[in-house]
Amino acid sequence: MALKRIRSHGERTGVERTDVTIRRHSFTLDEPVAAGGTDTAPTPLEYVVGALNGCVTVLVDLVAADLGITVEHVVSKAVAEQDRDGIAGVPGVRTHFSSVRLDVQVTSSAEAGALEELAAEVERRCPMVNLLRDAQVEVDVLWSAA
Repeated sequence: MALKRIRSHGERTGVERTDVTIRRHSFTLDEPVAAGGTDTAPTPLEYVVGALNGCVTVLVDLVAADLGITVEHVVSKAVAEQDRDGIAGVPGVRTHFSSVRLDVQVTSSAEAGALEELAAEVERRCPMVNLLRDAQVEVDVLWSAA
């Protein structure tokens, strides 16, 4: 088993604001003004959506190399939906996303069948796609070739 341990440190630095350090990298999480924050940084769930984009694009490179496919460029766009009533405490309403749509556009000279194999393998291996699906979030990944 190739176990990887990730350590992070978070510290509240204001109302609805946290500074986080992972390895030697730091970032801030905040909430919009309407939610009591200062809107100086993305929310935790916005970072999850961004992590999904990054995870998929990184996996495209990794899987393409494994399959011997040359990929010139990858663009991903995500839209996630969340019912804020869950965070407000309404019983029976999820606090996390209900659905996520991810559009992935791959620029490659590879044949359509190879790109389909690439897409399926990326989705199978992507930790963020699988984390969301395991949380019973409806994740639709739409692949297209440029």
